[in-house]
Amino acid sequence: MERPEVSVVIPCHNAAGWVGEAVRSALDQAGVRREVIVVDDGSTDGTAEKIEEIFGERVHLIRSGHAGVSRARTLGTERAMGDFLQYLDSDDLLAPGKFYRQVEALREKGGEVAYGGWQEFVREEDGRHRMGAVRDEGIGERSETALLTRFWSPPAAYLFARRIVEKVGGWHPELPVIQDARFAWECARRGGRFVRTPGVTAFYHRNAGGSLSTRDRRAFLSDCLRNAVEVQGIWEQEGGVSPERRRALLEAFAHVARGSFDPFPDLFEAAWRRLEALSPNWRPDVPPALALLSRCIGYRRAERVASIVRRLKGEEGRS
Repeated sequence: MERPEVSVVIPCHNAAGWVGEAVRSALDQAGVRREVIVVDDGSTDGTAEKIEEIFGERVHLIRSGHAGVSRARTLGTERAMGDFLQYLDSDDLLAPGKFYRQVEALREKGGEVAYGGWQEFVREEDGRHRMGAVRDEGIGERSETALLTRFWSPPAAYLFARRIVEKVGGWHPELPVIQDARFAWECARRGGRFVRTPGVTAFYHRNAGGSLSTRDRRAFLSDCLRNAVEVQGIWEQEGGVSPERRRALLEAFAHVARGSFDPFPDLFEAAWRRLEALSPNWRPDVPPALALLSRCIGYRRAERVASIVRRLKGEEGRS
């Protein structure tokens, strides 16, 4: 049997109702030799048994105790044989022809990470898909700072060369919400070249109740804060914090501060202290009203005023 070109790693936990679609979207990829590895992360709903029943030997099934998605992806990577790695969440889908396009792009341009556009969708109760917005933007030349701040893509839209995956070494188990963003950042940190492929490459499932980042806002902001702190430490050890990196860190800490002032004051305090250490008397540029008020009375006081205004508007809306 020929060695696969692409290894697909699908972590899943209690995903019996939908993981089959993800597996099919991987098996249906044409023009490239591929293997599909499903890592069952301690499911209790018969996910593993369903995979075995439907796909048999077409899929390599790994059973493990429940240890989280990062550990599941790392287990799948250890089993993978391909020159390229595709990480696919159990509720997402790959676009037809994705592997062929992205493998060709990486080989032609000598890159380590291919990425492309992706489209949101919602699964209706009758099994149909309601398609949503298409996201298709470039990372730019400064991938290391873009991946800390403005750019995000689901794992399904990426394709990683084995050589960069081996340099990264594994997925971050202590960032349960944004471990995918950290993995992409680690690729950039280690010099991985990102190659953009045109068009939609994946379909990202948007839960009707919102993404994990919106359903558990505290966990998301805590992950963002921890990630920014760790990145700052890495940069300080590896060449220092350049002006560009400093701007990215300020943006990352400001994002946490803005989102946590009212509901999570402890997170706000931690982010605010980081902002002050990087830039004493730091002031935001946006939104304009907050920026203007911050220049007059300071950022922390301005956030307090903004909080009072939001509360009064909420009370007016209920009256």
